[in-house]
Amino acid sequence: MSDEEKDKNLHRLEDLAALAGVSISTVSRALNDSPLVSDRTKKKILSLAQSNNYSGRLRDRVYTEDADKTISIVIPPPQGRDTRLSDPFVLDLIGGIGDALKEQNCDLLISHLTMTDYHSAANLVASGRCDGLIVLGQSTLHKQLNMLAAQRVPFVTWGAQFPDQNYCSVGSDNRQGGRRATNHLIRMGRKRIVFVGDCEGPEMKLRQEGYREALAENGIEFDPRLVRAAHFYPESAMEAV
Repeated sequence: MSDEEKDKNLHRLEDLAALAGVSISTVSRALNDSPLVSDRTKKKILSLAQSNNYSGRLRDRVYTEDADKTISIVIPPPQGRDTRLSDPFVLDLIGGIGDALKEQNCDLLISHLTMTDYHSAANLVASGRCDGLIVLGQSTLHKQLNMLAAQRVPFVTWGAQFPDQNYCSVGSDNRQGGRRATNHLIRMGRKRIVFVGDCEGPEMKLRQEGYREALAENGIEFDPRLVRAAHFYPESAMEAV
């Protein structure tokens, strides 16, 4: 095969999907003979894959044979910090997810994707390495997550909820949390309450809204000088105040 012919080969699922005019998930299902894809579409995709020397691998059963599904936990780095599995908070989340998956006879895969765009997450499922994703935290990825949902990739996010959101998210009531924390300090007689956090992320933005609501409810004027930007680790918070 000539170098020119090699250059024409397809190496990525998204390239094959674009050529076939279907979604990445449809290509993945077709290549893995899923009953969710019509025979006509399967034949079209397989024919295009063969004629264009598609080099992507089909689904391999690399996990335990008795597991029904494999779910991947995706841990995108929060603003200004690399996520470490040794973080007790992250470990607690993974432990809870792992226990729940075990009850459902599912395997667990941990993936460190940067999630700078939705393709990396879509390819993780389309490649057959897992059947679905749990994204631990939205960070600043709301737009990418909406695009991932448009590709019909099965995933759920641990995070906040927004009016224009096209994906499923599960999380705490961040606004109520901010309100309750602020009210607690007010009941202790505190008047000048500093809010520390990076409001570029959706969860922290909602907490600040709760903070401001609590101040207003108690007749305390909001002072923007008492809002300090900081990342999700103690050293950053200490520097901010």
